[in-house]
Amino acid sequence: MRLWPFVILSLLPTTFAACALDDATSDSSDEEIVERKFIGKGDHVTGSCIAPNDALYCGGKSKLGNCWCDEACSTYGDCCSDYTQACVTPTCDPTMICAQVLTCVDGKMYPTGCGPSNCDDPIGPCGGDDCAPQDAKGTGLCLAYFGVKWNGSSCVGLSGCSCVGSDCDELYDSNVECEAAHQSCNEPSCNPSLICTQVLTCVGGKLYPTGCGPANCDEPIGACS
Repeated sequence: MRLWPFVILSLLPTTFAACALDDATSDSSDEEIVERKFIGKGDHVTGSCIAPNDALYCGGKSKLGNCWCDEACSTYGDCCSDYTQACVTPTCDPTMICAQVLTCVDGKMYPTGCGPSNCDDPIGPCGGDDCAPQDAKGTGLCLAYFGVKWNGSSCVGLSGCSCVGSDCDELYDSNVECEAAHQSCNEPSCNPSLICTQVLTCVGGKLYPTGCGPANCDEPIGACS
């Protein structure tokens, strides 16, 4: 009895099903593997890190275009336009209420007690070059008077036979003028009488109990998280 046509036909569905399963598995794997290359100036980056349902694609590729939402995107040049907004934790808070007092943080002077924590830019270096001692020196035993010099901590008269130094032409005419020019140089770095908002404030990587940061002489209570 010849049964081989029946046997072959009965095996066909199973064979086709196995092939279909293999193809589906292959397609799925292909979808997960994304080739990534550096984006040139002529390439167009599209997409967003924020899905229509407000979900975030942070840490991977956006599903809305060809842009990415991970730390490597700055290297590849393929960051989504809203990557920073959606995926980067802000280091400052512009809504903070801060004491209006000059504050020195990491060698930079800020206009409020929050330092850089409220996103303010520094207004200059702490003390600045104006607080550095002037390069001027009186030589000889003569009584010629050259003017008033800032020595880094106070104003002093300068006399001698001659003035030596790059700042001899920049001396002040009086102590009053010199002291006015360096008034901020000897101001205390903090004021314990400041009235501050009761809000935790991060300044220079350290956490303070009020909005004044270190400007009211408070000690940090720990590191910023």
